[in-house]
Amino acid sequence: MSNAEIIPKIIANKKMTAKEISKESGINIKSLYVILNELVSRGLIMKVNDGKPSKYRGSTKKILLKNIYEIMMNKMKAIEKLTKDEIITIKMIDEVLSK
Repeated sequence: MSNAEIIPKIIANKKMTAKEISKESGINIKSLYVILNELVSRGLIMKVNDGKPSKYRGSTKKILLKNIYEIMMNKMKAIEKLTKDEIITIKMIDEVLSK
């Protein structure tokens, strides 16, 4: 399991500082900040600024569903831009793969 998968599990039901997450996960603090920033930008965790130092917690189900919805909508937009020839090619590939 990667660090990016471990952290949301650690903070799923509680708010924790980076120092606390580092101590519990064993991830060095400098590396941890890079991971935390990436997870926040992807919406997998939230940064809670209710004092100093900042704390992090798992995202709510509503936020996670919103992120999934946005990803799916972006994929649908990309599909809508396909030409007829590209769609035919994709269908042909799909037929070959499903045999």
